[in-house]
Amino acid sequence: MSTALTHEILVKCNVNLFGHGEQILVFAQSISDNQNIWRHQLSEFGRHFKCLTFDFVGVGKSDIKGSDAQRYIHIEQHLEDFLSILERLKIQQAQFIGHGLGGNIGVIAASQRPELFKNLHLIDMAPKYLNSDDYTGAFHKDEFEQLWRLLAQDYLSWSEILSPSDHKELTNNLKLEALYTSLKALRPDFAQGSLRIKYDLDVRSQLKALKIPLNFYHSLNEPVFGLWLNTYYEELLPAAKIQIINSEGRQPQLTAPDDFNNMLTKNLILNYSL
Repeated sequence: MSTALTHEILVKCNVNLFGHGEQILVFAQSISDNQNIWRHQLSEFGRHFKCLTFDFVGVGKSDIKGSDAQRYIHIEQHLEDFLSILERLKIQQAQFIGHGLGGNIGVIAASQRPELFKNLHLIDMAPKYLNSDDYTGAFHKDEFEQLWRLLAQDYLSWSEILSPSDHKELTNNLKLEALYTSLKALRPDFAQGSLRIKYDLDVRSQLKALKIPLNFYHSLNEPVFGLWLNTYYEELLPAAKIQIINSEGRQPQLTAPDDFNNMLTKNLILNYSL
């Protein structure tokens, strides 16, 4: 059963608390998803833990009244909302489970407020989306520019206006198609912000500086970064635990929930007794 939460920030981000127990798990999905993505985890872990879920502003059942989409064109506004939720609920030493950009926000939050987190569990999370001289295996700048052009064609209905040639160009690039599909889940003005966040994102230095345990979970057939990301994390963070889930796509918590839940359970036991 969820707990009713009425404070302004808790309503704004549709915050819910599920389950029982003194230990708390905080779930943060990618910005283009809603908290329903964790339904298989809530039914499993709610028996032993208190589970916190929420929606980022612009998606799900978040309250966007009075929210300026331009403020969410940078990750800092989402981060501010997230930290406000934890502070309002007096969360300390939580175990954080983050997917995609939600994982990035957890990394930045932990670097700023390490006392809030016991450890981080990061699912298909890339520390950077744009290639650079010291980071290759992600998106090229011209791929982002292609999506920016599509956004600019018709700001209010851009996800419906692609010509057949545009569709063909996207489907010939699996990475770009996957990113485009995630953007379509958002309202156009918030989709623009999500794309901008990915373009600017770089949390490599924050990851390296963290002193808490890091656990990475990566889909075997993840379409954007593939297993290259595992190799990268092994070199960047030799102390981190990296696990591969036999699943398709970028949401193993949905496509392979039993495998993911079993892996997560083992890592939670390392810190807490059930």
